[in-house]
Amino acid sequence: MHRFRIAAQVEPVLDRRIAEGRLAMLAGRLLSTRQVDGAVGRSAARCSKR
Repeated sequence: MHRFRIAAQVEPVLDRRIAEGRLAMLAGRLLSTRQVDGAVGRSAARCSKR
């Protein structure tokens, strides 16, 4: 497990969106990144359940 800190005002927003079914936390890993039209594109893989 990785621990991280978020701004105090962000936590209630995340909690609310999770409760509303609009956000889900998924385990995964970053495979690659690239610049796409001035933004960052990424390739990721979901981790399988153990």
